[in-house]
Amino acid sequence: MTETEPASSPPVARWLQFVTRHPWPVLALALVLAGLALATIQARLGVDSDPLAMLAEDLPFRQTDTRIKQQFPTLDENLLIVIDAPTPEQAWLAARAVTRRLADMPEVIEHYSWPSGDAFFLDHGLLLQPTARLEALTDRLADAQALLGRLASDTTAAGLFELLAQMLEQREQLPEDFDLDSLLDQVGHVLEQQRAGGQAMLSWQHLLGGTGDDGPAREVIVVNPVLDHGRVLAARAVMEDLQALRAELGFDQGPVRMRLTGSTPLRFEEMRSVIDGAALTGLLALIVVSGVMLAGLRSPLLCLVALINLALGLVLTAGFAALAIGRVNMISVSFVVLYIGLGVNYAVHYLLRYRELLTTADGGTTDRLRAIHAAGRFLLRALVLSAATTALGFFAFVPTAFAGIAELGLIAGFAMLVTLALSYSVLPALLAILQPGAGRFHRPSPGALQPWQRWPLQHRRITLLVGAALLLAAAPLLPRVGFDSDPLGLRDPDSESVTTIRELLANGAAGYRNIQVLVGPDQDAAALADRIKALPEVERTVWLATFVPAGQDDKLLLIEDLGWLLGPEIIASDWTPDALEPARLERATAALMDALASTSQPSANRLMDALETLRSASDGDIEAVNQALVGGLEVTLGRLARGLRIGDAITHERLPPALLAQWLGADGSRLLQVFPAGNVLAPGVQDAFAAAVTAVAGDTVSGGPIIQRAAGQAITDAFAQALAWAIAGITLVLVLVLRRTVEVAMVLAPLALGGVLTLAAMQLAGLQFNFANVVALPLLLGVAVDNGIHLVERHRAGLLPEGNVLATATARAIVVGALITAGGFGNLAFSPHTGTASLGLILAIGLSLMVIATLVFLPALLGYRRDTA
Repeated sequence: MTETEPASSPPVARWLQFVTRHPWPVLALALVLAGLALATIQARLGVDSDPLAMLAEDLPFRQTDTRIKQQFPTLDENLLIVIDAPTPEQAWLAARAVTRRLADMPEVIEHYSWPSGDAFFLDHGLLLQPTARLEALTDRLADAQALLGRLASDTTAAGLFELLAQMLEQREQLPEDFDLDSLLDQVGHVLEQQRAGGQAMLSWQHLLGGTGDDGPAREVIVVNPVLDHGRVLAARAVMEDLQALRAELGFDQGPVRMRLTGSTPLRFEEMRSVIDGAALTGLLALIVVSGVMLAGLRSPLLCLVALINLALGLVLTAGFAALAIGRVNMISVSFVVLYIGLGVNYAVHYLLRYRELLTTADGGTTDRLRAIHAAGRFLLRALVLSAATTALGFFAFVPTAFAGIAELGLIAGFAMLVTLALSYSVLPALLAILQPGAGRFHRPSPGALQPWQRWPLQHRRITLLVGAALLLAAAPLLPRVGFDSDPLGLRDPDSESVTTIRELLANGAAGYRNIQVLVGPDQDAAALADRIKALPEVERTVWLATFVPAGQDDKLLLIEDLGWLLGPEIIASDWTPDALEPARLERATAALMDALASTSQPSANRLMDALETLRSASDGDIEAVNQALVGGLEVTLGRLARGLRIGDAITHERLPPALLAQWLGADGSRLLQVFPAGNVLAPGVQDAFAAAVTAVAGDTVSGGPIIQRAAGQAITDAFAQALAWAIAGITLVLVLVLRRTVEVAMVLAPLALGGVLTLAAMQLAGLQFNFANVVALPLLLGVAVDNGIHLVERHRAGLLPEGNVLATATARAIVVGALITAGGFGNLAFSPHTGTASLGLILAIGLSLMVIATLVFLPALLGYRRDTA
C-alpha cells in the first residue's frame, strides 16, 4: 500500500485477520443467527394497528379513555354500516334487510344497534319528538286523512290509481293545502324509473312532509365486531363477510348503497395500506438500491456482497424487534424501507475504499486480503462514529411518550449497531471468500477533477456567503410549518372508510368526533349537561335522561288526538302491500288515464306516458310496480301507526336493558355524549370544541377531539424532546471523538443549514408534520451527520488528490450512499398510506439537501489539505 493508513487498535487488526482466515465459520455463524431470528419473527412478531397504542399508557387522556371503555365497552372498536338510498323508505327497508342478516352472523358480529329499527324507538319515537314537531305532523296528516283511509283498506297500486282518478274528478273538494300535482308527478317519476329498469320507490314520507327534505336518505347501523387479534389484520373476517353480504343484497351497486366506516374499517384499511405499502416500497427500495450500487460499485460481485450483508442485517434487526418488543406498529413497520436505505451505506464505504486500495496494488490474492484489512482499519474510526451518531439519532426517541416512534427508534438504532457489526464480520468474510478484483475501478487523475469538485475550495468565500443567504431566506418560513394532528390525514383519502366518515362528519351525522364525558355516580349529571350544552361550540348533549323527555303528558294528549283524527282503520293496518291482480290494475290504469285526459294538470302528460307503458307490463313488472308505489307505506305509515298505539309515558324504569347498558355504567356512572356545533373538519373547529368542553368537564372527557388534541401535544413534545436529545448526544460524541471544537462545528453547520432548508421546502411544498412523519428531522440528523464525519476523517488522513477531499473515494461513497439512502427513503412516497408517503417525501428531500450542504459547504470550511504526510 502506498497511501498512509491511520493506526488502529491491535484487537481490530487481529479480528480482521481472523475473519479473513476463517471466513466460512464466520458466515455460518451469521446464517445460524439469522435462522434463529427468522424463527423468533414467526413465533413472536405481530402488528399492532391501534393508533392509541403508539402513545404511552400513563398519559392522562389515555387513562380516561380506558375508564370510559371499561364502563361502556360498546364505544370501543365500532363499525358503522352506512346505507344511502334515494328515499327514507328504501334506506329503512335496506337497513332492516341488513340487520336481519347480522343476527345470523355471531361469529363476526358481537353486538349491533340500529336505532331506527329498535323496538323502543319504534314504540316511543313520537314521545321523543319536540312538541312543535308533533303539532305540525298532526296538521299535515289531517289534510291527508281521506287519502290514507282509502289506502289502509286497499294497499295496492290499483287502489292508488283509483283514488288518484277520484281526486282528479273531485279536485275542488280536496283540502286547500293538499298538493295533488306533487303526488301525480312523483307517481309518474317512479313509473318512469321502473320502466327504465331502475329501483325507484314512492316516498310517502316526503309526500306527507315528514322530513322537509327531498334529498337522499341515510340509515346508520352501529356494530361491535368480533376481532381476531391473533392476525395482522384483526378485522379481516368481519370486513370480508360484510362486503360479501353487501354484494349478495345488491347494495354494492344501484341506487341503494351500503358502505363501511368507523374505527374498525378505518384501522383495517389503514393497516392494509401500511402493509401493502411496506411490501411495495420495500421492493422498490431494493430495486433502486441495487441499481445505484451497481452504478457506483461497478461490480455485480461487490453488489452481491453488499446485498447479502443487507439481507442478514434486516433479518437480525427484525428478530430483535420480535424479541424486544413483540410487535411493530404503523410507524415502526417502515423500518424495513429505512434499513434498506441505510443498511448498505457502511458496506458502500468499505467496498469503495477496498477498490481504491486495489488500484495501487497488483491485485493478487495477498493484495486483496491486505486491502480488506486496510479498508477496515482505515474506516474503523469513521464507521464507529457514524454508527454511534446515527444510533443516537434513533435512540433519542426511546424515552419519549410517543411509543410509535420510540419503538421505531429502538429498532432502527439497534439496526445501526447490527450494520456496523456485520460490516466487520460478514462483509470481510464474503470479500475473503469471493475476492473480487478492482475491475473497471480507476483512481481519477488530478487533471480529471470535475469543476464541481474544485468550486467549493476555489470560491470559499462565495460558497459560504451563499450558504448564509440561503439560511436567511429560509428562516422566515420555519414558523409556518405546522403539525396536522388529524389521523384521517394519514389515510388514503380515496378509501371507502375515509370518504364515508368525512361525509358523515360534514353532515353532523356521526359520533366519530363526539366527546364522551364520564359522569360519576355522585355527580349531578343534569347540571353538567346543561353547562356543557350552553357552550357555543356545542350543538347538543345526549345522556340517559334524554330518553325520558319532559312534557310527556302534553305529547300523549297530542298523540291521542292524532289517533282519533286518523281513525282505528289507519292505526290498526299493518300497511304491507296487498296482492294485485293484473286485470284490476289494467282497469284502474284506464280509469286514471281517462281522468288525466280531462285535466290540465302540469304533471298529467308525464304520468299518461308512464301509464301507457304499464299496460303491456308482465306479471313480474306489475309486482315491482306495486311494491314501488305502495311498499313505502309499510315504513312510513306502519311506523306511525305503531307509535300512535303507545299509551304510557317513558320512565327510567321502563327503559330497555340494552339502552341502559349503553348509557349507564356498571358502577353507576353515566355517559354524556357531546355533539359539536359546526363542521369539525373545518380548521380550528375541533380544537375549540375540545378546549371548551374540557374547560367545563375537566379530565373526565375522552373521544376523538380530546384524544387528537392531547395526542398532538404529546407528539410535538416528543418531537422537541427527541430533537434535543439527538443534537445533544451527537454533539457530545463528536466532541469526545474529534476533540476539536472547530471541526465539531464544521460537521454540524451544514446539517443545520440542511435542516432549515428542509423545513422551508416542506412549507413551500404544502407539507406538514403528522403522526407518521414527525420522526423525520431527528432521523435525518442522525443519518446525515455520518457524511460530515467521513469527510473530516478523510481530510485528517491526508494524501488527498490536489489536497481536495471531494476527489477521494470517501466523497464518491457519500454520493453513492446518499443516492442509495434517498432512493430507499423516497420509495416510501409511493405508499398508499398517506402518512408513510409524506415521511418518505420529507426524508428524500431532507437527506438530499443535507448531503448537498455537506458536500458543498463542509469542504469550503475545511479548505485545501496542503500536507502530504
